[in-house]
Amino acid sequence: MINFVLLAVLFIPAPADGGGGFPHTGTFSSLIYHEEGGDWLGIELLLVETGQGVEGALQFADGEPRPPVLVHPRIEGERISFEYADQGQRGRFRGRFTESGIRPLEPDPQSWWNLRRRPSFWDRYRNETGGDWPSW
Repeated sequence: MINFVLLAVLFIPAPADGGGGFPHTGTFSSLIYHEEGGDWLGIELLLVETGQGVEGALQFADGEPRPPVLVHPRIEGERISFEYADQGQRGRFRGRFTESGIRPLEPDPQSWWNLRRRPSFWDRYRNETGGDWPSW
């Protein structure tokens, strides 16, 4: 009986997140719409599993939402890093997965890079407003 239980445990598939404490896929966002000023502000990151590992789409908004850019994250345990190019600007993000989302390794409470795990801003906004989009 003990051998059967041991064999059963050995053949339990590992989670897609590599066995870490928090899933590495989903939507992570700090994106908001500031109604008073009519500005879109923040960052949204969508991480998806592919046959080649986790890939991402990253969107910035600083006044207006910009087109998303593809990112190829490197994930090691609870750490994530990737390089990006947005409107001619190049950058690098280094962070870690937490229970509530992704936090930069160099914490800054005012940073738009404090990304909460939640539904996409675009889904939330449409649900809250009934689909009315402000013009930009």
